[in-house]
Amino acid sequence: QGRLLTRIEHNSDALSSCKRVLLYNHGFPDSSVTPNALSHFTEREPGAPISDNGYFSSKLPRKLCDVLLKKMPDTAFVAFNTLGIPGSTEHPPDRVQDPPPEFVAKTLTGDMKDISDVFAFLRRERFPDAEMCVCGMSTGAFLALAFAAREDLHPEGGLSACFVLACVDDIPSSVTVDFEAEQLEEAER
Repeated sequence: QGRLLTRIEHNSDALSSCKRVLLYNHGFPDSSVTPNALSHFTEREPGAPISDNGYFSSKLPRKLCDVLLKKMPDTAFVAFNTLGIPGSTEHPPDRVQDPPPEFVAKTLTGDMKDISDVFAFLRRERFPDAEMCVCGMSTGAFLALAFAAREDLHPEGGLSACFVLACVDDIPSSVTVDFEAEQLEEAER
């Protein structure tokens, strides 16, 4: 349910000729793609350049994409926002700085389903013959590892690799890294 805002960059002549796909998972509460990327991209003048940041919302996916596409020919880099992160929602809020309604209901299981849905879509609709790699940062790294270990989440096959950066190893205590004491107290209420 809902839509998952996704950005695909590639260095091939066409998507169909990509031999490798790197699927990037953002950490929590970070995002991968700027929330207004879809509207900005579709509303820009024909032929106008895309944004300077490539619609990536943080430096890591942008730099990772740049480096990997320079080093690996015929490759696609895919980044997306999990459901509940601005840009990925059934009912967008009126203001971009407000969280989507799904944010308060986010779970690791839900984020894992989002990875599975994007992976399945990419295998089925865009890259049926490409080698797939999942990667991630922080909580996204934890989820990438868990996804790779669960073959039932990618039964169509094609997953050939997984790499992680700054992987969270203790989800319950990791919230102290991402949130201030006041935010944690409010979440307990």
